Amino acid sequence: MNTLFLFTLTVLANTPPQYQDGGAHHQPAPAWGYAEDGGKDRLLPEKWNEISPICGEGKRQSPLNIPLRKIKADKSTPIAPKLTLHYKEDAFVVFHNRHTVQATAQGKANSLEYGGVTYALKQFHYHKKSEHLIDGEQYLAEVHFVHEAKPGELLVIGIFADQTGTGDNFVKALKKVLDKYSGKGDRYSPNNLKINPLDFFPEDKNFVNYAGSLTTPPCSEAVTWLVMPSVMKAGEALQAYVKKKKFDVGFKNFRPHFEAGDRVFSLSDQN
Repeated sequence: MNTLFLFTLTVLANTPPQYQDGGAHHQPAPAWGYAEDGGKDRLLPEKWNEISPICGEGKRQSPLNIPLRKIKADKSTPIAPKLTLHYKEDAFVVFHNRHTVQATAQGKANSLEYGGVTYALKQFHYHKKSEHLIDGEQYLAEVHFVHEAKPGELLVIGIFADQTGTGDNFVKALKKVLDKYSGKGDRYSPNNLKINPLDFFPEDKNFVNYAGSLTTPPCSEAVTWLVMPSVMKAGEALQAYVKKKKFDVGFKNFRPHFEAGDRVFSLSDQN
């Protein structure tokens, strides 16, 4: 698979304060990372339970290999609540946080409604190679749009991008950001960029819903997942431009998936 690029949002690298143990009498949590990030003395995914036991013992961990064909064929699969996106152009700070390239919202212009609850968009980041699989297939990248209703109540939308995807929405949206992005290294934090998150979404916004977790430590099982199977196109030319602009995360930053088992899924009908 060719070198990646992509953009967006691990709920973590910018883990919300409510999930961090900042007590004065506690030792700092061990550093975590991925097999290819080059960091020494970092705990890899299989040892994240040493940071947070639920990473290894949880019953609702993410990401999953989503059995979409089976879900669609099952006549008892429930219909998910309607998703309403309230997205518009707003200011974001884009930076590399050692785990991913992330865009953090600077205002409160973007939100969504789901299941009678309003969630504010906090940030989005990307994973080089998708974390979720659809019927066993892994894609070039997955973007996570992280929303919060209140401390501890998160909703994350997962969007896929791959060389064999469809449409050019993703390419146009990312190039628009990259044209303004003047990063000077992995830790560079540019001035606010005007971004409309909706530009990154596929035309088909149907999704699979399930209850899961953060895909990075502390792996808290407090996430409503909406994973959109429609795959966006991300061609080689865009990937090369991402590398040129130093926007590539630089390594594969995905948590190995879990099998669905007896998880309960619902399907949307956004038509």
